[in-house]
Amino acid sequence: MSQFPRNLAMSICDGRTVRDLLGNAFHEILIQAGHELTIFTEAVLVPEFVDAWSRPEIRFRRLLPCQGLQRAKRLMQLRMIAGKKWLPGSNRFFRRVEQRFGMSSRSEYITALQEDNINAYLATHINLPREQELLQSARRLKIPTVGLVRSWDNIFKGLRARPERIAVWNEVNKTEAIDFENYCEDEITIVGAPQFDGYFQDETCSREEFMQRHNLDPNRRLILFATLGHFIPDFDESCWMEMLMKAIDSGQVEGRPQVICRLHPWSHNSHFARFASHPDVRMSAVDKYYPSLGWSMSREDVVEMANMIQHSDLVITPGSTVAIEAAIFDRPTLIPVFHPFQPEMAQEYFNTWILGKHFKHLVDENLVRIIFDKAQYAEDINRCFTHPNWYASARAELRRTYVAFDDGRSTERLAKLLMSMSECPTESLEKKPARTPSGVVVDSNV
Repeated sequence: MSQFPRNLAMSICDGRTVRDLLGNAFHEILIQAGHELTIFTEAVLVPEFVDAWSRPEIRFRRLLPCQGLQRAKRLMQLRMIAGKKWLPGSNRFFRRVEQRFGMSSRSEYITALQEDNINAYLATHINLPREQELLQSARRLKIPTVGLVRSWDNIFKGLRARPERIAVWNEVNKTEAIDFENYCEDEITIVGAPQFDGYFQDETCSREEFMQRHNLDPNRRLILFATLGHFIPDFDESCWMEMLMKAIDSGQVEGRPQVICRLHPWSHNSHFARFASHPDVRMSAVDKYYPSLGWSMSREDVVEMANMIQHSDLVITPGSTVAIEAAIFDRPTLIPVFHPFQPEMAQEYFNTWILGKHFKHLVDENLVRIIFDKAQYAEDINRCFTHPNWYASARAELRRTYVAFDDGRSTERLAKLLMSMSECPTESLEKKPARTPSGVVVDSNV
């Protein structure tokens, strides 16, 4: 914990970060410790966002669109390909090339960081390039920087920004950061997953209350079907839900279970609208949206998601993070990757992105049941109902591997890391003027 008040900064370029950090009172932890906070975000022009998160100790500044991203992206791709295929062990050299020639600072950020007398800066989604220039500006001023790897699969996809320290979910991510991004062990801190904090704070209701609220029969089984998300044009992601309902209606799935269809925020509602009229189906979707940031979830939304998982007898998802969330609640889980209508597209997509990157460690270690053959779909569903402990040890291992902490305090650990980074800031290259008076200032130019 910092001994003296500091001026800290963070950036928000994604609505999920609002859920993960602000929704878990990250800013309040800093304020209660006596610090002031500058938030860089495009949402400074969104009144709903500013009104929701304004505090006397918070200043808002605009996160500007990055310039020259194509060059930075090409250099990142060169680094990753060279390190894996052409010149093993060359990651460190190509990382320096990427940072020197692909990532630049920006005068507007230099001025803003100096005016606010920032002592430490947190980039909250370093898998994306949008914080790149702000991060480089902070580094140019020798302001200590820390970056959050906000999800469990981001390092596999490549990090587009380079803070001096990174915060990750678990030991797997720490190893990946060392192997793929050439960080040293002492530059990595395991804080856990802030987005899961709400799952460990005992705010869920009873099964009877939940089922009654959704007009469901508590004496019948419940399936949570979590959609994949419409990431590929012309690729149908509704086929697994369609096959599920046909198997239930025809009696292939025993006991006529009920289904909650949870739409990924990037799924098209119109693709699943035909299921809404089925008497045993309930539709669920995220409806919180910030212009410029995208979808988000409130604290109530997070608790509702916890209820849906906890009170389900089976979770089905074609490759989303819900597989890890289901393991937190020890729910039987199936991952269908076959496709009855577009087998070639499905094979290319799943092999490249889901099985090859997103779920690679889960596949390698057999931590979740993956269905490759549509003939197994109904059979595996019935097996999960009759043998709910099927894959239970794998789920426990999945939880131990990816959910490093179950105390609901990962957000607090990240806040403490940022505060500790501010305690001994190095001298900047240019002298910083005194901070202007405290207060909420919305600056639409920077």
